[in-house]
Amino acid sequence: MKIASLENVATGMGQVSKLVRLLASSGITSEHLQYAIDNKSARANLVEFLQAGCPKVDYMQSVPKATRAKTKAEKLPLVKPAEFFVSSDQFYVDSNLARNIDLSPCADDTRDLKALFTLPRPMSDSAIATHSGGLPELLRKRPALPQLMRECQLALAGRSRLFVKGGFYLLYIEGRVGSLCPVCVRCDGVRFGLFCYRFGQFGEWRKGSLVCGN
Repeated sequence: MKIASLENVATGMGQVSKLVRLLASSGITSEHLQYAIDNKSARANLVEFLQAGCPKVDYMQSVPKATRAKTKAEKLPLVKPAEFFVSSDQFYVDSNLARNIDLSPCADDTRDLKALFTLPRPMSDSAIATHSGGLPELLRKRPALPQLMRECQLALAGRSRLFVKGGFYLLYIEGRVGSLCPVCVRCDGVRFGLFCYRFGQFGEWRKGSLVCGN
């Protein structure tokens, strides 16, 4: 077996380090890289992407049309998330929500949020993606922002069947750069709170958290 020279190894390590730094500056976290390390299919996809010369990918085309939000075709009325997701005495909204997710007016989505599964142990974002059947499956089941908005409205009025006092909820919503952003909803009985992170930023989510989506 041919062994690479130390010079070649050093050059390769330097290239990898530079690539990781550049990816990190574009919002890629260690969780994204760990997912490719842990998942054989993800690695195969990454290899194919690199060998093809890193072409631009419309990831929405990988989601079956039947599972996409129906609101685009139905021409439902516009909602204004930016006007709703504002902190008040009863409702705390993390400022990172506006940084990570586009809150521009968008078509309503009348689908009800569903409880997907409860975390059986503390889990990171990549572990949750694996547990849900892979990152593409988590992407397919992602909720739309209007769905979160409506469930929060119901919770603030005490009429939500999903967000109840004492609960800890996790939703993966499409972010500005195309990746999923975990949004944590906490109902501690005193103040309703909503917190937003980049994928892989938070660490491990608590055991018993309820992952919600479609």
